[in-house]
Amino acid sequence: MDIIKIRAWDKKYREMILPKKSMFCKGSILLPDYKRHNNTENLAVMLYSNLFDIDKKEFCKGDIFECYDLMHNERIKVTFSVGFENGAFVVTNYMPIRTLAEILCTYTDAKIIGNIYEDRNLLPCQNLKIDKCRITDKEACNYCDDYKPSNL
Repeated sequence: MDIIKIRAWDKKYREMILPKKSMFCKGSILLPDYKRHNNTENLAVMLYSNLFDIDKKEFCKGDIFECYDLMHNERIKVTFSVGFENGAFVVTNYMPIRTLAEILCTYTDAKIIGNIYEDRNLLPCQNLKIDKCRITDKEACNYCDDYKPSNL
């Protein structure tokens, strides 16, 4: 990966920012083509992974993707979300934790269907096989509207 690509969710205006270019300066992120004031407190910044789904769309932190698992000779649709922990892209709702690269080796038909900020309904809590919320940005956690893990 020779270019660092990002996108950002503006928490205040509730919109996804897909900058044509971004700049990093003294620990700050500048989005010169974004019309609004660059207040990083209101932005949830997401890094692209340089890993791609079946449609050649690049995975990014916060993406939701689905694929099919073969269980008892039946194809069952499973849905995962992408996180970024300890310097690696991980699947946040898979226990034990696996890297995105490991999952993509197992599920070669992975397809991005949305993200955790704009598509709240694609990954509801009751379908997750987790015992606690793993989203680090609690304001952006879309899994916990009906389900409140004890650590929130």
